[in-house]
Amino acid sequence: MGNARYLEDHWKEGDMRPIVVCGDEESALKMKKEYGMTMSLKEYIEGEERGEGGGEKMLSHLSIYDKSNEEGKSLFEEHLSHEEMVRGMAEGRIKKAQFTVSRENYREATVEASVLIDGDTQWFITGSFTNRAINGDNVAVSLLPESEWRTPQRNLVLRDIEEDTLNADDDANDYEDEVEPVSKKRQVGVVPTAKVVGIIRRNWRPYCGVLIPPILKGSRRHLFCPSERLIPLITIESEQAELLAGQTIIVSIDSWPRESKYPLGHYVRTLGNLGDREVENEV
Repeated sequence: MGNARYLEDHWKEGDMRPIVVCGDEESALKMKKEYGMTMSLKEYIEGEERGEGGGEKMLSHLSIYDKSNEEGKSLFEEHLSHEEMVRGMAEGRIKKAQFTVSRENYREATVEASVLIDGDTQWFITGSFTNRAINGDNVAVSLLPESEWRTPQRNLVLRDIEEDTLNADDDANDYEDEVEPVSKKRQVGVVPTAKVVGIIRRNWRPYCGVLIPPILKGSRRHLFCPSERLIPLITIESEQAELLAGQTIIVSIDSWPRESKYPLGHYVRTLGNLGDREVENEV
């Protein structure tokens, strides 16, 4: 925000004003309160389309405006703003840590820092408390009351086994089901448990993987399964699903709205046939 205001003052004599473009409408609405010349990426691209700037092609590849949850039901808490995170860290209520997904259970994670609270260096996070964090993100976390601490599962839960039957036509918004009932909260083996309240720095990058075949033919929405098991499934929109079947492709993440179980992304390019030795080496 400070950069936008600096550029606005710097370019004032040249009759130019900087525009802040946010990846999703939620962030754009929050930012617009501080700086009027703010718009979502969708709004920006639609403006390009009206001006014959190629916006239609861009809209066909981006899926940040996911329609899988038209009722607007939020699965996750809203992330705190940068100012709120800084204030919480100064007061000691919020800690900065690195988010690491469990290799045994993809629905669980830990956050690690040099010192959290009371000498702890690691807190446990599970279910909706992960709040759209992805492996490797730097996050802001808050310790839950001791009555809400959880016990890590001991059984192996692999994403590929758990979700290989899912498809992009499923609602799949079942994060609430992953939260343990109150009766199970107080049990032997509970560990300090926290929740992600904000994202300080994303660790997003292009991911290799394959599309999960949809049940409904002609569907534009598809689930992408990254080769790296610590990364969640990614929803993309594409009309090339039949051409991409059996191919190893690259997908990038665009955003992760509160209403979507999975992050939303777009197709980047094809590496080659699934199982090809050269392709697997590149992966």
